[in-house]
Amino acid sequence: MLLAVTAGAGVSYTFATDCAAGTGASLSCANGRLGVSAWSNTVGTANRYIENATVVNYGSYGLGITNADSSLPSGADAGEGTSPEHAIDNNGRYDALLLDFGAGNQFGLTGFRNGWYSTDSDMSFLAYTGSGDALAGLASRTLSFGDAASDPASLLNNGWTRVSDYADAGTVARSLTAGVASRYWLVSAYVPMSATYSLSVGNDYVKLAAIEGSYLRQVPLPATWWLLVPGLLWLYRLRSRRA
Repeated sequence: MLLAVTAGAGVSYTFATDCAAGTGASLSCANGRLGVSAWSNTVGTANRYIENATVVNYGSYGLGITNADSSLPSGADAGEGTSPEHAIDNNGRYDALLLDFGAGNQFGLTGFRNGWYSTDSDMSFLAYTGSGDALAGLASRTLSFGDAASDPASLLNNGWTRVSDYADAGTVARSLTAGVASRYWLVSAYVPMSATYSLSVGNDYVKLAAIEGSYLRQVPLPATWWLLVPGLLWLYRLRSRRA
């Protein structure tokens, strides 16, 4: 059967109502259709590599993150876990939410809304376009938010594509013109990942409250398409002979 890929109907997720309440390494949303986990660069004393953090559902305010360095007696991320660093932030460490739309699914993210922010609200959006297992890559604790030009461990050198940086997102609904669909999306406070970045970094604190977009789906093409195939092959062969 010949299949075409097309965007399905638009869908939105509001984390206050669609996700489990509380705190954990991950949250299940929309009856398991969406999984959300938290990640931060807290591995080792240099804090270069990314590892699992804690995601917190603050209801209508949105999802925040507390990273693993909040409980260290020394070398800690000072203030982590207390306002405003109970949010997704880039003060001391970079925090990111991983949105997992499930095996076999490709989701085109077209919009988002924060339920809370403090000071500034610049954000970064990355989609996984590689061929490996994105979740296993993050869990390996060998990837970084580093500059793609100089750091082989950078997410951008390991299957991730920088889709958009969004300045001053605030708490109103925002649109993304990504043109990319993926099972996995990373939504973070702004991360430079380049020597030539234009937004300020270190003072962005947001809680992600909602997202919207559409799933790509495969649909069978009409049977008449099969009738065109022999003719197309004949034209191709004819042009090849003339060439």
